[in-house]
Amino acid sequence: MNLGTQIKEITIANAWEGLVSACLEKGVVLNTGRDIRSGAKSLVGGQVIVEDPLAEPMVSDKFVNDRAFCETYALEYLLLDTIQPGEDYTYGNQIHKNGQLEKCIKKMKENPNLRTYCLEVGEPSLFDAKDPPCLRLVDFRVIDHSLYTFFYFRSWDIFKAANANLVGIARLTEYVAKEVGNLKVGQMTGFFKDAHIYENDLEYASEVFKPKSVYHKTD
Repeated sequence: MNLGTQIKEITIANAWEGLVSACLEKGVVLNTGRDIRSGAKSLVGGQVIVEDPLAEPMVSDKFVNDRAFCETYALEYLLLDTIQPGEDYTYGNQIHKNGQLEKCIKKMKENPNLRTYCLEVGEPSLFDAKDPPCLRLVDFRVIDHSLYTFFYFRSWDIFKAANANLVGIARLTEYVAKEVGNLKVGQMTGFFKDAHIYENDLEYASEVFKPKSVYHKTD
């Protein structure tokens, strides 16, 4: 089994495409213990690095949703403290829990060099939730007047969700940088335990990422 896949790209769109391509090429099928999630192809233990998160393209033309969807997702599910009827949580709701985002911004203004700016997602009461949070940590570090972001996914649907997730984390970073002031958005580094493409998406993903044939005209 391949462990420790690393994808490093300049833009979010290219990083997402790299993740999906790697999973299609060398992902493995693991038992999840849940019939509904069986048959997924997974990358186990890896890292994705986006050097310039706000650079275009942020959304790949191969992604299942468009730019408007990704920006709405970023606002409603990472930036705002909102929960829709029927939802146990959103990442934004968890990030705002106990005022941790506001405290992070306040303390960063006072002392940007601390290493304590870690936002936790997934309070203990969600341990027994039907679908516990996949994103668990968003951690910030100020280096040379840039805000670097580190995040961790325990489980990550990379084909249908990851491009939107990455845009959301980039927008959260951008928001914090602006609120603190005088900070640029630096590199994003993500870690994952299991990044996967579900079985019912594999055929479509393979078709979308199938190499284009090259036609050579002959005389």
